[in-house]
Amino acid sequence: MCKEKVLEISAVRLGTCSSSVILCRVYRSPSVKANHFLNLLEKILNLLYQQSTLLIICGDLNINSLIENSEKQNLEIIMTTFNLTQVVTFPTRICNNKGTLIYFWIKQDTTI
Repeated sequence: MCKEKVLEISAVRLGTCSSSVILCRVYRSPSVKANHFLNLLEKILNLLYQQSTLLIICGDLNINSLIENSEKQNLEIIMTTFNLTQVVTFPTRICNNKGTLIYFWIKQDTTI
């Protein structure tokens, strides 16, 4: 499901007879336009998403969610479409007085 220099994703499904979890790790190169990345991410989520499965997505998307911008808004629209909520909302790395965060999304109707 990877596209070289655009999107890297790995996923693992863990489950028992009564429940299952899909854990995804995603990376986007900062040199790639966010719209191209987001289109591919949406296609992948269409393949992975199942109503009865806990879906967890984490990774470095190189989208600055600490300020309002169109990339952040488009990402939030996609994640809301799949009933996903951003869990980490504080900077996870601060360098040269700029903060970034590692994304962590989880389905709204589940708990961890």
